[in-house]
Amino acid sequence: MIGKKISNLKIQNIKDLQRTIKTRNIKIGIIATPNNITQLVADTLIANDLHYLINFSSFTPKIPDYVIVKNLDPGLEIESMTYYLRQRRLNRIAG
Repeated sequence: MIGKKISNLKIQNIKDLQRTIKTRNIKIGIIATPNNITQLVADTLIANDLHYLINFSSFTPKIPDYVIVKNLDPGLEIESMTYYLRQRRLNRIAG
């Protein structure tokens, strides 16, 4: 997949990560990986001076105290929204 374009984004080799972070002045890393490599990706981002991470994986990586991570579970968010949708439908039926 390296080198392929999706919309206007080009898939790059992980070997280019450090250069890309520096040349594009990237400050926030986003983790959207399978659980089994979440820690590896977090470690790689931190090693490349990204200390602000958004994690979409359902695995919470162990990180140093100086790193800020926001864990967001899309599955849990969808479940929450379907709950509210069901409640709204039930209220319409009852009302």
